[in-house]
Amino acid sequence: ANRWRPWNSTWIPMDNSPAQALFSNDRSKGYDRFAILNPADKASEWLPVRLAHYGKFLYGSYPIQLWEPDSQESIERYAAEFLTGPHVSNPALGFDFAINIDPMMWRVFTAGQTQTAWNFPLPIDAKHASRPKVAMLNSRDFVVSYSIGRAGVSMWSTLRAEAPFGRVSPLKTGSSSPSMAPLAVVVDDSAAVYFVGASHFEAFKMLSDGSLSLILNESLPAGLHDPMAARSCRPGVLALLLPGSRIGTLEIKQFGTSMAPQTLWVTPQFPSDKPPAKVDFVRVDGRFLVVASNGTHAHAAFTGVSSWKLLGVGAHVSLGLVATSGGEATVGLATDGGFCYNSHVHNTQERPKLCDLAPTPCRAALDYTVGTFTQWAAFMEEPGLATPCSRLMHGTYDFGSTPSSALIDLSGGRVAFLTVHGGASGGAETCSCGSPKPRPGQLVLSGFPVDFSTARARGGPA
Repeated sequence: ANRWRPWNSTWIPMDNSPAQALFSNDRSKGYDRFAILNPADKASEWLPVRLAHYGKFLYGSYPIQLWEPDSQESIERYAAEFLTGPHVSNPALGFDFAINIDPMMWRVFTAGQTQTAWNFPLPIDAKHASRPKVAMLNSRDFVVSYSIGRAGVSMWSTLRAEAPFGRVSPLKTGSSSPSMAPLAVVVDDSAAVYFVGASHFEAFKMLSDGSLSLILNESLPAGLHDPMAARSCRPGVLALLLPGSRIGTLEIKQFGTSMAPQTLWVTPQFPSDKPPAKVDFVRVDGRFLVVASNGTHAHAAFTGVSSWKLLGVGAHVSLGLVATSGGEATVGLATDGGFCYNSHVHNTQERPKLCDLAPTPCRAALDYTVGTFTQWAAFMEEPGLATPCSRLMHGTYDFGSTPSSALIDLSGGRVAFLTVHGGASGGAETCSCGSPKPRPGQLVLSGFPVDFSTARARGGPA
């Protein structure tokens, strides 16, 4: 009874924990050391505990602990049972999850209970929606373009968030012109919304009711057709990313209604045998960051760096950018076809170490990579991939397809990373690192906060 004092022990149903210690703190028998209720993710272990009204642990000094759930439906169920059960009897009682999934995935999976993240289908009347593109109109309004049905009809919806990670309400929904299948959605500093297609672009203003009013419809200049990505340089001036004139390169060109096309930057030659399939870029203070995927692996190019850098795996890529109130621009990358560094297998195996793993694509895994523009610049000069140990914050936050990303400044050194993506199917490949709620044919909003107010020793977000 005294061998391991003063250390506490967990009490686990149906193992070697003494049954009497569920109720008793008899010191002479060592029952007082069993201070933490710690059932596994098994209904057979929780049922007798609930029938016993959690025994002595209902008013114990430590939170109840659950190990090691990775299914979103299970996590939500346990959280709901705690909030409607023992937490009602003892509001001071806590509930800890011992997890092997990524911390941001846990935030996303518990968004419905904590209200500190987002994870739900967008409240729009659209079945079989796909290929979303999201752009922030201001700190709480955003616009999403998407295709519906097999015919691929192009639609748009404006939505409003009551608060960061609060309720999201639909404003207006409309259809794009028949010839427009937006390859990019861009919002400039005047809050004009641009839908950029293969051969022309449309500009809109959002009215007070959330509807979009057309203000411009023009063809793209010769030589700028079939852009791969687009950004705003300033009101009335767009920058387009296009295949370069030299094989294997990409070019960024800007143009305006009264401005001839001008080349801003040409990337180094892409390092893969496969040409870039999906690309995106951002511009900060005249410098560019371009991310391109060959369909399985994502690479990055940066102004002033002579070659592309391998980031890791990824199929579709999308970059979000926000200038924070503190003045430091922050960049967030979302990809599908990612790799789960954090999983039960990876976290418990002896070798290789977690951050030394060679990533292999997992089709439905959605990865995040977030950092300030300064951190991205430093990362581009360093060896190694984006991992949970790198300068940039990196991991897997959800499952689905074709994510489109955006960032929101939350002030105080915090930003919200969000994506709109296709929901995962019931049989989605998740590679044993989590299990989302099935949402096939739906557009899902996922998001979580990133805190830069306390920098980690390696220079990444806290």
